[in-house]
Amino acid sequence: MSSNTGTQTFGLDEDADVSDFMNRFSDPDTYVAPDEVNQRFDRFANAGHPEFQRAAGSYISQMDSSQFAQAAQNMEPQQRAGFAGGLLGSLQKMLGLDASSLGERIGLSSTDPQRMGAQDIGRLAGYAQQNAPGALQQTAREQPFLLKALGNPLVQGAIAVMAARYLANRSRQA
Repeated sequence: MSSNTGTQTFGLDEDADVSDFMNRFSDPDTYVAPDEVNQRFDRFANAGHPEFQRAAGSYISQMDSSQFAQAAQNMEPQQRAGFAGGLLGSLQKMLGLDASSLGERIGLSSTDPQRMGAQDIGRLAGYAQQNAPGALQQTAREQPFLLKALGNPLVQGAIAVMAARYLANRSRQA
């Protein structure tokens, strides 16, 4: 709460009151400058807030594998390898498959995270999304640069989902 204005603030960002947050991030027709979106995204991601994680996970679960491949192209090589290795490890644990059989099943050119191309990462993420969404969401939580690599539509989408859930929870409590 802001004592001098009487407006309720969104707990993760003391600079934005709830109505501003909702108006600017939940309406898909409202333009928000990419720099501002990235700044807010960084605040939410760095805070590790569970509602942001749920919103991002929800948004990721609706993505197309080509969007993951595009994101992989936007990542630094070490980030790409880290994401691929993390996702491969999570899939192996959750599904009980070894890397080579998983690679054969989905047509990867390599199961070595250092050698995986963007298309391989797209296939891997798409497979995870369909068969073990928890693995994809866990990997995204552990490596938030994936969300930024997916670009502003994802970032704005995740923030919009978060804002809508926040408002829904707020109205239930009232």
